Order: sequence, then C-alpha cells, then structure tokens
Amino acid sequence: MSRIIIFDFNRTLYDPDSETLISGARELLKECRASSYQLVMIAKEADDRLDLIRSLGLDDLFDNLYLVAKKNLLLFDLVVGEHVHIFEVGQSWVVGDRVQSELWLGHQRGLKTIWVRKGIFANETPFGNTYPTHTITSLEEIYPLIGF
Repeated sequence: MSRIIIFDFNRTLYDPDSETLISGARELLKECRASSYQLVMIAKEADDRLDLIRSLGLDDLFDNLYLVAKKNLLLFDLVVGEHVHIFEVGQSWVVGDRVQSELWLGHQRGLKTIWVRKGIFANETPFGNTYPTHTITSLEEIYPLIGF
C-alpha cells in the first residue's frame, strides 16, 4: 500500500499575490513523487486555474487534479473512496492553508493534516477540537513530518 498527500493550491503551493510558486513547492512535489507518494490536488476552480497549473508545470506532478466550486465532505469521500484501495489513510496527509476547510475535511476522513500557517488565513481558528496534526510556516518543514 502507498501513501497519499492531498495538496491545496492557492496559498499552499502558489502565492496569488506575487503570482509565483511558494518557495520550495516544486522541489517538495518532486521529492514526494520520488518517494512513492500518490499526489492529489484539490483546488477551487477559477477561470484560468487549470491553465495556470499547467503553465507552472505542476499538472504532471499530480496523479489526480480536482478543480471544484467548494471543498466539502462529499468531495473528500470521493477522493478517499477512489484511492482507499491504494493507500493507508492513517499514513496519508492533507496539506493546506485553511484549518476550516481542507484541513478540517481531511481530519474528518482520518487523514493527518499539515497547516501551512501564513498569509491571510494564518489566524483562522480551528473548529472545536479539530486542530491540525502539524503546523508549519514554510514548505521545507514538511520533509521530516512525512518521513523524509
């Protein structure tokens, strides 16, 4: 069985304010692929989002890419259901900048979570007792958390 990492796009891998990849994003994704992680991106759809992801050269680094109007439990059930036969839920991750969105959803489905706590959602308050498994401020901090 393999492991999966579900990444958010905006403000996790890509900075829309500077219109550049977050420092270390491409290297992290390549290292995850080389370490046999299945990579999934779940991002909010936007008019040019897929073109942007392609122009950044990120689309080939992901096994699956979901562009959605809203992240919700049904979507996470679909993603987990599609991949559950190939990965260990307890050894898999959700990485994002929103504790009230993708991280809460990942937690609800038994995935470990990493909060990239910076930017406009750095002060977002987690729901109830659903705190992220880990909190980081740079992508380089992920490596020891996921077993590199």
